Amino acid sequence: MWSQEGKGISLQKETLTCFMASPFIIETGELRNDSKKKPPTYTEVFGETLCQLAKENKRLVAITAAMQSGTGLEEFSRRFPERFYDIGIAEQHAVTFAAGLALEG
Repeated sequence: MWSQEGKGISLQKETLTCFMASPFIIETGELRNDSKKKPPTYTEVFGETLCQLAKENKRLVAITAAMQSGTGLEEFSRRFPERFYDIGIAEQHAVTFAAGLALEG
């Protein structure tokens, strides 16, 4: 029943984005806690690597189209806020913005 979607599950603003990529218990809305240690995800490796590269290269920037956590850029945005750009849900603008930054060095 579509009219019952979400009924009984209280979600807080800070947990909403985690449901895009994290497993959760559908009946309660709680995040599933898997006890096994899993290898890092591609997104985690990407975010860590970008932060390491940004430490070495002051010209490196990160641009996202409203997907900060989904693209692994949360840590980058905290560590390098002056080089992090969230342009909203506008992928075409992100590409144009990146091209402009590249042209200006």
